[in-house]
Amino acid sequence: MSRITIAGLGPDSSHLPSILSGSTNSFAWLPIDGVRLRLPEPASREDIEESVRTIFECAARSDASYVGPGAPLGDDPVAEALVRECRKAPLDFDLIEAPPLWWANRPDAGPFSIIAVDDIDAADLSRTSIVAGIVGSLGLQNVVARARRRSEALRLSVVPWDSAPIEVTLADDIELPELPSPAHACSVVMHPLAATDEPDSVRSLLEIVARLRAPDGCPWDREQTHDSLRRHMIEEAYEAVEAIDRGGGPKLAAELGDVLVQIALHSQIASESGDFTFSDVVASISTKLIRRHPHVFGDVKVDGSSDVLSNWERIKAEERGHDDFLDGLPKALPSLAYAREALSRAGRLNAEVPPLHIAQDPLTAFVRWLKDVPESEREAALGGFILALVKITSDFDLDPELALAAENRRFRRRVSRSVMKGQE
Repeated sequence: MSRITIAGLGPDSSHLPSILSGSTNSFAWLPIDGVRLRLPEPASREDIEESVRTIFECAARSDASYVGPGAPLGDDPVAEALVRECRKAPLDFDLIEAPPLWWANRPDAGPFSIIAVDDIDAADLSRTSIVAGIVGSLGLQNVVARARRRSEALRLSVVPWDSAPIEVTLADDIELPELPSPAHACSVVMHPLAATDEPDSVRSLLEIVARLRAPDGCPWDREQTHDSLRRHMIEEAYEAVEAIDRGGGPKLAAELGDVLVQIALHSQIASESGDFTFSDVVASISTKLIRRHPHVFGDVKVDGSSDVLSNWERIKAEERGHDDFLDGLPKALPSLAYAREALSRAGRLNAEVPPLHIAQDPLTAFVRWLKDVPESEREAALGGFILALVKITSDFDLDPELALAAENRRFRRRVSRSVMKGQE
């Protein structure tokens, strides 16, 4: 079998001579000057199938060309069917793309590529891509969902047959009764959201991060992994806390932005491997907040914030479904922070806090001394006491961080046993 050339005229026919040069058998269903053989207008599937058979029969004897309106994929059902059948055969063919009929009149027309549905996952999202050849509403939903998984910072437009683009934001937004019949496919335009389009929007941030991670983006950002970003997440969180200590204001806004970038980076890395997206992160915390506030979003009655915290811990325990009631505490927390939160959670769980294995007299004396310190000075007094304690441990060549971490593990086991005993 010979070779088939499948071409589109785009909005004009200026490049038609180059398409038809050297071709003795040229087909079209429109009255195009220079095309020798007319096909039936594709008003039904049967018309399309008949046209494909006719071109294939000709190609069995010599090279053939087919010319259609606009873009071969997206504007012309005969061209779409030809491409599918050539790939299925398989049969050698050349696909000469052209802009869609509606593209030339767009105010934001610029560089673009036309891709098939199967190529979405490999598309270069730094430039506009037109996903062509989409048939039916289910196919359209699938394309929009796949595009969103690639990047949530895309402006998506659906283009029905011979119509203006219709912008969509989410897959659920697609309700198009005017979708084309199966004989005509529609297109989806994936337009990258420029970083300056919406500088105060989350979509803009996600686009910037996606751009940094793109093949031609920033080498440093492209090298990052979840593991390599661990220390940056911790550092940015501490800097945000420091801004809070200094009174908040614009400095806190900037530091919270740095924390948000870390979340966006982790989400982008995860989306590239298909694990989750930024939308999954938002959906997860939104669902959790609703579930853990039944006194706001349900009919549970509470009497003050203590009841709220008690309910919170009870719901978390039910979610975990196992015996480690302090499991939600990050093991990466510094030991002092971990110990404080563990004691607080144990109290909210109504657990019997096990006795601390240390002589009580020094503790009693310390509590009595701390009470005598003016309230405004107690934090500084506690800091001085802890620093003095660390000095003593160093004199004995002990590591206070390791010692407290080991005691935290023992405390964790004792709390779990206490809670389980209380539920019997």
